[in-house]
Amino acid sequence: MQPPHEKPAKPPRRAFPDSVPSRASSNGEIQRWPGNTFICPFGDESPLRKILQKIQDTIRCRERLAQKMHFMPEISWHMTIFEGVNEENRAPGFWPLGKEGQELEDCTKEFLERLDGVELREEGLAPPYQMQVEGIAMRPGSVWLKIEAESRVEERRLRRLRDVLAKSIGLRTPTHESYEWHVGFCYLIRHLDDEDEAELRRIVDELETTVKVKFELKSLHFCDFENLHVFRSLLVLG
Repeated sequence: MQPPHEKPAKPPRRAFPDSVPSRASSNGEIQRWPGNTFICPFGDESPLRKILQKIQDTIRCRERLAQKMHFMPEISWHMTIFEGVNEENRAPGFWPLGKEGQELEDCTKEFLERLDGVELREEGLAPPYQMQVEGIAMRPGSVWLKIEAESRVEERRLRRLRDVLAKSIGLRTPTHESYEWHVGFCYLIRHLDDEDEAELRRIVDELETTVKVKFELKSLHFCDFENLHVFRSLLVLG
């Protein structure tokens, strides 16, 4: 038994960040990680394209840092509205109740059937959605753009949209209320040491004021995917 003044020992750190080996290998190769999701892709004219390209290019110029990251390709860039399910996480609450063992393909077909007839426009929930970039977030296993709705009214509309989608497909996850809007653009495939973290922080500080733009999400898609590079649109909602 530990003396009362001592803090419990921290669990040992995993050999690799959380994205390895599920999303990407330790060598940076994309891995099979199938699931379904609701996303808003970026149009060709979106200001986010230049922003994400600039951030990725800046990190790539730091070879030591870049070797520890997997950069998401332009074809994959999007903002998630509602997570759906994935093969890796079948814990209670993250698949429809009682269907944690369901085949993914059957789940996706069932979701499509349940989405048939959902009219977001009548509910005032159809795209476009007005958003803004708040900054760049350094997460333990990834780097994000932090996204917020442009106004409180738009934030309430998006939260209501999540509620409607959750009810439509019969899935309300434990993280439903706390979900943060974001755009992921790279995953860590190696842990960063203090020098790496300091270098990444310098990049973030250098670029953060340049990323704070407003943008519009013009379409909402229900998609399936085999990995996190390619999202196949099965249904356009709205």
